[in-house]
Amino acid sequence: MKASALDSSNTRKFSHRIGLSFLAIIFCATDAPSSIPEEKPAEAELLALHQCDRRAHFTHDVEALLATLPPEFVSLRDGNIRRQSQDELRKRFTEYFRVAEFTAWDDLEPPIAHVSPDSQMGWMIVRVKRGQMAARRERNNDRALD
Repeated sequence: MKASALDSSNTRKFSHRIGLSFLAIIFCATDAPSSIPEEKPAEAELLALHQCDRRAHFTHDVEALLATLPPEFVSLRDGNIRRQSQDELRKRFTEYFRVAEFTAWDDLEPPIAHVSPDSQMGWMIVRVKRGQMAARRERNNDRALD
């Protein structure tokens, strides 16, 4: 009887260990990051802002364009870093939209958007083709403005 009681006790301990190991594996598997990409709503918001900027260019809407920008806008172009305030941007785009007509404003490649895990910072890299930008002519002037 003693031998069978020990065998029974060992079998229960072994089964208990297997059960705990199985539960640990299940727990770890459910806690592990999924290999399926999650929807990233904050990055989708950045991409939506990019589309708002596109519409603002076609409609020459300076205020709509500025509404999507921070108080200080930092851009990188051709290796140069540029910082501009809202007032500087308003002046720049008012003049720019006054003389420009857009026939295209399209992405040459998909934009790259990233938002920090705490959603406190985000950035986007875009490469846009403005198409054939024709200059408007001023009412009292026959030559095109550049």
